[in-house]
Amino acid sequence: MKFHRITRWSLLVLMGAVLAACSTTETRRKERSESFGALSADQQKAVLKGRIVEGLTHDGVYIALGEPLRKRKGVWKGKQVESWVYGTIELYTMPAWRYTGFVCRDGRTIVSPEYYPVTQSRMRDSLVIFFDGDKVIGWQEL
Repeated sequence: MKFHRITRWSLLVLMGAVLAACSTTETRRKERSESFGALSADQQKAVLKGRIVEGLTHDGVYIALGEPLRKRKGVWKGKQVESWVYGTIELYTMPAWRYTGFVCRDGRTIVSPEYYPVTQSRMRDSLVIFFDGDKVIGWQEL
């Protein structure tokens, strides 16, 4: 039986993803019920469907999508803007070989290759949301 080796980093990323997946729009809505109540009816519908619309607040985006991978500050068209970056976990397998040697009865050494793939993960940015102050001004799917 062959086993795929998973690195510690990959395991930590996967565990984080599983824990993050435990958070749903409903649990986040309850967590920030006051902010959710302050949204318009159209914004509330969008947020509960996990969608982003212009004018949403930080809390509205958090309720819709959860915590971003990272937050960045920058300047766009002369304005201070903040961007939230969301991503997905990709698993990939790197081909690897290891060689096992053994000695035959007649004294010859034989080296046998064995396929030993290594499974790793990486985060890939998939969505960036741009804020002017506390309001969404746009987003870009990557």
